[in-house]
Amino acid sequence: MAPSSRIPIFLLKTRSVPTDPYEELVTQVQRTGTTPWDKDQPGSCDYAYDPTFVPVIEHWYNDENLNYVSALVASGDLTRKYAGLIFTSVRAAEAFVRMVQAVVDVSKTKPDSKSITFYTVGPATHRSVNIVRKSHFPHAEIIGEEAGTGQKLAYIIQKHYRETYAPDTGDDDSTPQKRGLLFLVGEKHRDEIPRTLMNPELPLDERINVDELVVYETGVMNLFPDDFAERGPFRKGEDGGTGNDETKCFIATIGPTTRDFLKNNYGVEVEVCAETPTPEGVKDGIEKFMKEHGI
Repeated sequence: MAPSSRIPIFLLKTRSVPTDPYEELVTQVQRTGTTPWDKDQPGSCDYAYDPTFVPVIEHWYNDENLNYVSALVASGDLTRKYAGLIFTSVRAAEAFVRMVQAVVDVSKTKPDSKSITFYTVGPATHRSVNIVRKSHFPHAEIIGEEAGTGQKLAYIIQKHYRETYAPDTGDDDSTPQKRGLLFLVGEKHRDEIPRTLMNPELPLDERINVDELVVYETGVMNLFPDDFAERGPFRKGEDGGTGNDETKCFIATIGPTTRDFLKNNYGVEVEVCAETPTPEGVKDGIEKFMKEHGI
């Protein structure tokens, strides 16, 4: 039975392609219970979420650096130089997928794919990279889907690297030649992974070199304030107000970093902070809040 009420949910993000994990989750949710429009008859109707994407940030691919990665892949130098690629950003993963699908012949990647690993920080990056793993790198591993944070992923990489990649030797069979890792990033990114893996306090033979390469840049969309005011829950009414209690907007964040930023910089208290920094964590937090408050 189709839901009789749909609760609007505004996703302040650009829709990921080819599929968006947040959209998939919220459109799958249908429950029977009280809705904000039917408070007098608890449990009398079905409802579902009605998601709307409101992009906040726009992205520009760095074609020069993506062409460099493309040349590495096509020539076979990627697997000769690097033991793996690191992804902590969905946009970086999407840029890599887009580049591989557009210009790389699978015959160039399949034979050497067993000698490279993809390290991803969570389900979204895993899902994106897995598209080209299946098509172009069928023998490669994907590690780190459950990491959740860059720091945890760094520890996972350390353990996996030690267990998987014994150092090659140079021509004289005495000088270790360890392959490094290629970290595809945006121009603004955290550095805990390279700091951890290249920590100068580690023994030399335990350090893993990480090359960072910017494959996309970001900026706040000029139209975001007007776009959100037009479509969002804070749009002004005819009297200049922003609605009433029946149209109150609740705020959910993917984790404590976003929650604390909103509180410390804008004095905004959020209702939901996901216990795990994933789309599933956000959805579970929203569901828990709604249940506790009879929404």
